[in-house]
Amino acid sequence: AAHARERRAKTNKVKLRSGGAGTSLGSKADIAKIFEELDTDRSGEIDEDEIRAGLKKLGLPSGDDYVADLLSGGYDLDQSKTISKTEFISYVQSKEKEMLKVFQSMDVDKSGSITSKEILKVMGRMGISASDADGERMVELLDANKDGVITFNEFKKYTSLLPAAQLRSNAAYCWMGSSVDRVITNP
Repeated sequence: AAHARERRAKTNKVKLRSGGAGTSLGSKADIAKIFEELDTDRSGEIDEDEIRAGLKKLGLPSGDDYVADLLSGGYDLDQSKTISKTEFISYVQSKEKEMLKVFQSMDVDKSGSITSKEILKVMGRMGISASDADGERMVELLDANKDGVITFNEFKKYTSLLPAAQLRSNAAYCWMGSSVDRVITNP
């Protein structure tokens, strides 16, 4: 029983490259930072224009349908057409275990970070041809501290704006589509 608890505890944490310390899921401070970056007018709520700007910055679709899907897909609990910090934190926390699973599936060497070579392996397993330059552009899109790898927090920032269904089924495909200049077809 103790071994099973230890295994579950390890599953619920990912070792990140920030001084070697583990960062647990559900860190409200980390999620709040993402919210604050999106809340460009500092109103305490993210409106449709700020959602659209955040989506564009991440290379994600930013049309009315996509924005409406985000608002109706779990973020906007009070149906105000804006997302409060509390709503954002609650929704991202509800998706974090799935985000971590997807991240860990891409972290081929289990180092706690994703390299461009690992991205290429994942894309190859999906049947999508990707060049070294594609992998490098994918890392550049999410690599906030410019250290050449993607940590879980950097990945979480990107996937926090992916609808839950997209996260589960094709986060890597969406990420590549956001990063390259050519049309990518889902096999």
